[in-house]
Amino acid sequence: MSYYNFLGEEIPPARGPVAKALVALVRGYQKYLSPLKMSGSCRFMPVCSAYALESVSRHGALRGGAMAAARVCKCCLLYTSPSPRDR
Repeated sequence: MSYYNFLGEEIPPARGPVAKALVALVRGYQKYLSPLKMSGSCRFMPVCSAYALESVSRHGALRGGAMAAARVCKCCLLYTSPSPRDR
């Protein structure tokens, strides 16, 4: 089964057993947990789970996982929305 990114390019299959396990975790999140959210909460395009899926598939478990973790930290953990007084 082929998967495609938001530009329509094919995502290569994951290399190695750890990368395949991470891809399975991301797919599980996309299928079962993400639909439970009431609205889109990611501020990036493509969303963080799609970015994680592609980075792990292209770069492997270690480098791709680090790239995905950095992206999630930028999106959720380190993001502070500007307050209305700062405008």
